Amino acid sequence: MIRLGIGGAIAATVTAATLAVPGEVEEARAAAPTPPNVIVIMTDDMRVDDLAEMPKTRRLLASTNGANYTKAHVTTPLCCPSRATFLTGQYAHNNGVYDNAGSNGSVDSLDDTSTLPVWLQSAGYRTVMFGKYLNGYGLPSDGTAATYVPPGWDHWAALSHRTMSNYTDFDITVGSSTPDASSTGAIEHVANGYQTWNFTGRAVSRIRASVPLDQPMFMWLSLFAPHPGAGDFPHQSVPAEPKYQGTSTVGLPTSPAVDEARIADKPPWIKALPRLTDRDKARIVTHRRERRNALRSVDDSVSRVVDALRDAGELDNTVIIFTSDNGLMLGEHRITHWKTVPYLEAARVPLLIRGPGFTSGTRTEPVSNVDLAPTVADLAGVTPTLPVDGISLLGPIGANRPILLEYLGDPVPIGMPAYGSVIQGRWQYSTYETSQELYDLADDPWQRQNRIGDPSTADVRQRLAVILAELRDCAGQSCR
Repeated sequence: MIRLGIGGAIAATVTAATLAVPGEVEEARAAAPTPPNVIVIMTDDMRVDDLAEMPKTRRLLASTNGANYTKAHVTTPLCCPSRATFLTGQYAHNNGVYDNAGSNGSVDSLDDTSTLPVWLQSAGYRTVMFGKYLNGYGLPSDGTAATYVPPGWDHWAALSHRTMSNYTDFDITVGSSTPDASSTGAIEHVANGYQTWNFTGRAVSRIRASVPLDQPMFMWLSLFAPHPGAGDFPHQSVPAEPKYQGTSTVGLPTSPAVDEARIADKPPWIKALPRLTDRDKARIVTHRRERRNALRSVDDSVSRVVDALRDAGELDNTVIIFTSDNGLMLGEHRITHWKTVPYLEAARVPLLIRGPGFTSGTRTEPVSNVDLAPTVADLAGVTPTLPVDGISLLGPIGANRPILLEYLGDPVPIGMPAYGSVIQGRWQYSTYETSQELYDLADDPWQRQNRIGDPSTADVRQRLAVILAELRDCAGQSCR
């Protein structure tokens, strides 16, 4: 059976028109739908519960106006690997980007000759990128010249890694990599600006400058908030716009996993973590409020993009995808400020999608960022030029679909080694070099009781171990 997505439906309509009698051809062409614009708005380090601070985004992209995927994951909860998966539709074990730096990390580890923008540009899309690209971009030591523009981008304005954490004083590489353009851009320095507002303004201007659209547009608006800004960990702050400074009043996360008392069943690297001090808790509260304040500007950004599309008459023919590259731990299991781990606070992200092909309301199917590139390709009627591991969200998704999480890089500062993890149904199974975890996410969504030693879960553990082994070795069709 051949399933046609939005793009497939376009091709089918055009084919039907060419077979019609001459008098019907023009009518069929006029009725043929235009491939939709696609705008991906991606934040950095945003947790699912941070959506509470974004009423405009929830109103415009969820509820009656869009789909809210409540079980959306990232395959590797870390900036660079997650973004590489978004661009390729491949797990880290296939695209080769394992970490933010090192021999298998950073922008230098990605083969950028076959990525989502390359596929779309070849199919006639105008491709636009604003904001954070991959870690290490613009650093010659990571193999990327400061003025390099990757293939596939008609309009490119990306943060230089050297000033990426500077919310108000930063460098941007501006250029184009169309077939008739140079892959070398120019450096713009922004002083006394605010990152979120700067890139949002560029996005809105590009939408308005493109009207009337002579070709569909793909835009990646990649915002740095609410990632910590410049400074020495753990004393980094998250600067907000002046009008939003000091507005949030949230406290510690309400999860009972915060400052977890009983950790005898946890892996060794968790057992080595001390209980949170009052100073730790105060720092988490301060950081959490700063993050929420910075996200208020992102909330405004979503509203501005939607308004620009509406004014241009393109809102009904645009798919807007809002998500994050990973979540973040804020005291759960004694982890004060980290990601990378397979726990849900780091691995689950917001995913809101509005536009043609998507039904509004809450969606509970298990999905992953490995699905985003196949989905956008399906919307555009494009065939990826590499084997993607994910599936299009336009098609059916089984409720029992397994989700792979993996980290293949070096041990992180809190001591966690590489791991593989699989979530299927109510269970999550994770394996490290010297330890394992098994959680019943239905009865224990906070992942406090490791059931790996429970004899009654032996069959579950064995079944998930087989599935995990298959996923860790899979590629393309075999991953689905």
